[in-house]
Amino acid sequence: MALNTYIPAALIVLSAALSMPTLVIADEELPAVAVKEPKVGEKVSESVQRYLNIERLWAELEASFRATRKLRVLSRDQEVIADIREEQQFAQSDLAKGDAAATGELSNANYLILPKVQDFKFYRSVKPLPNFDSKYTRQDSGLLQLTAQMVNTTTGQVETNFDLSAKFATSSQIVNTKAGAPDSTHFTAMAKDVAAQLADQFVAAVFPMKVVQRTRANQ
Repeated sequence: MALNTYIPAALIVLSAALSMPTLVIADEELPAVAVKEPKVGEKVSESVQRYLNIERLWAELEASFRATRKLRVLSRDQEVIADIREEQQFAQSDLAKGDAAATGELSNANYLILPKVQDFKFYRSVKPLPNFDSKYTRQDSGLLQLTAQMVNTTTGQVETNFDLSAKFATSSQIVNTKAGAPDSTHFTAMAKDVAAQLADQFVAAVFPMKVVQRTRANQ
């Protein structure tokens, strides 16, 4: 029986697509950004700061930049840097092969992000339920407002300031006690929200969309 030489068009298209070169950007060519530890503004009361998890907020900010896949995120956590330094010192010792953890090779950041918590609220509203003993209506709510400076590390110029905000409010519930505070998951959700906002705005600033101007002849 003669060999069927018919090749489906889809296979031809697939073969052509696979033969085309793919544009790959090396990690070293991506802009490097470092997020400094968030500071707390004077407007944030001391009584509510115990619910302000700076480490969680910092982690979410860094994670949001990594998720863009358009940036190299460098740690500026002093504990992390100390651990790296310890490993480098071990690499230089007689016990190690010395094939990794070279000193003087830490990357520099092209941009610094300087976040600051300007306002933070995290509270529980409890009201007695009329005509019922030991019954209350409870509602949790919160607010997280940040500003973040984007600093060019070469020029020292503040490229832009970002304003970020997130909030939550639970539905009213009937409970038997008025004690307690909002669940920490609400803070984590707000931290993720402002972190995503920051990453989106940062990417838009570093990689602005190019607008192509057309003539009347659409050329």
